[in-house]
Amino acid sequence: MLQELQNGDGMQNTNDLASLIRLLKDKEQYREETNKDVFTKGEIYLFTKMYGITDFKLVFAYDDSVFWLEDHDIIYFWSRIDDSMIRGGRNLKEALTNYLFNQKNLCYVDEITRELISIDAYD
Repeated sequence: MLQELQNGDGMQNTNDLASLIRLLKDKEQYREETNKDVFTKGEIYLFTKMYGITDFKLVFAYDDSVFWLEDHDIIYFWSRIDDSMIRGGRNLKEALTNYLFNQKNLCYVDEITRELISIDAYD
């Protein structure tokens, strides 16, 4: 799921949200997705009870396995592959930049405490 882009093309410093979205779609064939019906009732229950994500909208999807959610401007990545939630950033631009170029800034959301744990902690 996570393969950070190198900054050889200078895109890391872009301020253009549309360019970042284009990079995401080109990188891993993400698609824009707004239909929350792709989630099971069990997943929605997990989002609410385990992670405190209650008023989310779906932003992007990859295949049928990774989904980007926005809840009160915070972007999260839900992975069906390993049932994990990652906090991407405080807004879409920050999440895109972190995902594409600065993955050290991504954090798992602990299922019990909701504490943010560096993605590097599990390497």
